[in-house]
Amino acid sequence: MKLKSRYSFSRFLLALSTAATLLFSTTSFGAKAELDQYGGWTGIKGKKTGFFHLEKIDGRNWFITPDGNVFYPVALSHMLSGETRTAAKKLFGNDKEAWVCDSVKKARDMGFNSALGGASSPERNLNGYVDLPLSEKVFEEEKFPYAVGVILMKHPWEFVEGETLPDIFDPAYTRLIEDRAAAAVPPVKDNPLVLGYYYGFGAFNHSQDWINHHMSLGPNSHGRVEITNLLNKRYKGDVKRFNEVYGMNLKRISDLNTKAELVYGKDFGRANYPSVGKRLDANKVEDFNAIVS
Repeated sequence: MKLKSRYSFSRFLLALSTAATLLFSTTSFGAKAELDQYGGWTGIKGKKTGFFHLEKIDGRNWFITPDGNVFYPVALSHMLSGETRTAAKKLFGNDKEAWVCDSVKKARDMGFNSALGGASSPERNLNGYVDLPLSEKVFEEEKFPYAVGVILMKHPWEFVEGETLPDIFDPAYTRLIEDRAAAAVPPVKDNPLVLGYYYGFGAFNHSQDWINHHMSLGPNSHGRVEITNLLNKRYKGDVKRFNEVYGMNLKRISDLNTKAELVYGKDFGRANYPSVGKRLDANKVEDFNAIVS
């Protein structure tokens, strides 16, 4: 079957998912079950805590609604985008609330039941068109579960000239995380519609770039020292073996802190593909995965 567009493909996948869910609910549990006010399915029960939470039931982890029913989130990464400003203004003028209400309705009509990436994210709202407080107000009124953003760093799309990734091992970065969590979490800590918190995932793509970035920082920088220490531990200080694997000529593995350059090619980020992984040195792949984890 040839699908005409990404939208058609999404609808196709959604139809398959919905059909599978209906088949599962009727064949595995018999009688038809109801949905609770949060969209949870009453066919499987968890603990009623008044908040969304995770719970293991019969060996499987589930989202559980505040009412104690299982919840299978079906969501867009970010529901609203500032890039749709032109279309939104053409349809709704300056009435942003009407736009958000219509977006929630359309999302539900297509089978989406939550906003796992929140209303939007900084890289999807560079022009500031999406009003986050207003959007979350609509989510509240419509009983539409959502996640709250605790954004840990900029997406590369947001970088200005000369800006780059942070050193995530620097104590200053730890303080930044704590400050952002302290600002975002308390206002919603008692909100039953909050599914959880997301940190923004796009910025963490391309693992090899992250490792190479930290190993390119200044001598004895926090990230560079952390990665070097990990490799030194993995090789138990055996610089001869390390040099054989990496084709280097170090006197000590700790020289990576200041002198040598360690660079992983982009294929290491795709080593889980058999056709790619078989071309790479197995020792390097194991080191790479250890650093990432």
